[in-house]
Amino acid sequence: MRARLQHLITRPSKRNQPPSKLVALDCLVVFGLRPQELQGLQLERTPGGLVAKVSRIKRSARGATKPRTVPAVPPTAAGPSCWDLWERWQEHGLPPSTQGPIDPGHTMTNLMAELRRADVITAELPADLRLYGLRHAFALRLGIELQLSVRESAELMGHSPQTHLAVYGRRLDGPRLQAKVQELVAKTMVKTAGK
Repeated sequence: MRARLQHLITRPSKRNQPPSKLVALDCLVVFGLRPQELQGLQLERTPGGLVAKVSRIKRSARGATKPRTVPAVPPTAAGPSCWDLWERWQEHGLPPSTQGPIDPGHTMTNLMAELRRADVITAELPADLRLYGLRHAFALRLGIELQLSVRESAELMGHSPQTHLAVYGRRLDGPRLQAKVQELVAKTMVKTAGK
């Protein structure tokens, strides 16, 4: 996906995408943000790495989110520099279309559609990949790779533990449950082999 977007930015064409759109997409990936949370987003570089200061509040029947600080949790392929996100943030910032009164999700959804049409020789994007898929991948990195608790993950993602369990519980528990069962079976086999 990043290779496609990089191509859309650098290709000689009247329809080039501005580099700020790659910055926006990378922020969604690295910080697990909702597209709407790009509004008012600030990045800071700390001794521990990049952090996002999310100021956008989401209101729903279940309550409202609070402003929060989210540390970068990049996919392994991004490396600790998150694809040099800080430098690109400083140079390009976010697209103006993500900062206005219109929902930034519209801008980012259009970008995803253009990525699907891009004439780049790379692996095809999964047909079911949506912007929220980037957020779901972030949640799985928090739970599976970092082993954060449901409460900790929910706080970083800006929702309640109940919502986190309802949305991600099965995906988070599945790999752990399989590993636990395999470990128990292996222990049982060793015990029975010794008798």
